[in-house]
Amino acid sequence: MAASKFGDRLRKSSDRLRKKSESKSSKIGKASLYALLNSDRQHQGLHDLANRLLLDDSEAVEMCILFVEADTLVGVGGHGRARARMCRRLKHCTLSASQSQRLVSCITERLDSGHFSQQFKDQLRLALHLDLQTTLAVALACSNDSCDYVRRYAAWIVTHYSERINT
Repeated sequence: MAASKFGDRLRKSSDRLRKKSESKSSKIGKASLYALLNSDRQHQGLHDLANRLLLDDSEAVEMCILFVEADTLVGVGGHGRARARMCRRLKHCTLSASQSQRLVSCITERLDSGHFSQQFKDQLRLALHLDLQTTLAVALACSNDSCDYVRRYAAWIVTHYSERINT
């Protein structure tokens, strides 16, 4: 029952993502991801999926990107940890320019909106790894945000990464 509700939330969240042209493999990846998340073993399945990133499996890379893009915040235990593990491992995978841009866009939009969950620093580190300039620019823009938790993350980025842009 809970997995079904989560599947509905994931579908709605995915529909909100930017409409881009999708390859057949991407559609297969989304179907596989939905099946995984609607299964009784979703927690273990997400960690198994993250483990496949160690092999630089292109299907696993796309499914993990879809999961990072999906907004699965409310009432789903373990998803923040799984997303953080995926982000740490995606830094070492082969990504296309499009995949990198999708990840950076998704993560920086979360920072800008303040709509993120536990272990968000792992997502930020991935965005910084993929596109330091864009992520730093968004962080600078968020430095005066009305939410203190957004300002703290923005300050962390600016403090720790602004000197790297000049080197």
